[in-house]
Amino acid sequence: MFFRIEYNDFEEANNESQKDHNNCSFRVGGSAHRGSRVGLDCRSNENLSIAEYFAKIAKNEKLDESTLVIINGEEKSIESFEKLIRVYSALDAVFDSEKLENEFNQFVDAQLLTQEAQRRGITASRDEIQEQLDYQKESFLLALEGGDEIAKMFVDIYKGLGMTVEEYYASDEAYQYYYDLMCMNTLLKQEAEQKGITAEEARTSLLTRLRGSAKIEVNLEKLNLLKKEADEVAAKTAERLAEKSAAVTE
Repeated sequence: MFFRIEYNDFEEANNESQKDHNNCSFRVGGSAHRGSRVGLDCRSNENLSIAEYFAKIAKNEKLDESTLVIINGEEKSIESFEKLIRVYSALDAVFDSEKLENEFNQFVDAQLLTQEAQRRGITASRDEIQEQLDYQKESFLLALEGGDEIAKMFVDIYKGLGMTVEEYYASDEAYQYYYDLMCMNTLLKQEAEQKGITAEEARTSLLTRLRGSAKIEVNLEKLNLLKKEADEVAAKTAERLAEKSAAVTE
């Protein structure tokens, strides 16, 4: 499972007395079903979004059934997106195809940045990651004690994965997430310092270049099915919310 990936500066975050838990994130792997793929030749389309690439592609081939997208040779599965739809529904949150596509685009961008960090030899030590995990868990529990609604929502998400808060922060998923995030932050910080720009400007500049040289193959058939499922589930969630609202006002 993965949610929005935020590129926060951990040094700044550690100086804050409270962590903004809108940025809590995690991901797990999984499997998928058979479909077709779309090859994205990003080198001639560096100024287009991932979504805009889709409209330019007509070629379809068989893609391995366990894969939703291949990014520079790295296969990523479909299951986390399927779970994402179910989690939002369980939380009574309307998560439609537009939001799913946005999550997918952000996921692809994050993978490109992670790969670039790896290419440059950027790493994070186990002690650094554990320090960050401990800090994030402590901040999360403090927010939960204070009645933070976002923190409560993530407790429900962890329960849906069969985990407690403590188990999540001790999991391989959490470790890998924070490892990737710390490497990405280091990459953006280095790029910003070298060019004399902000981290967000560095992210935009890097992604423009990385998209321009990336080879991305998308199981477009499965992505479209996911978007259809998201819209169907979102419609049912909206109906359920409307019924609850009507019951309250009666």
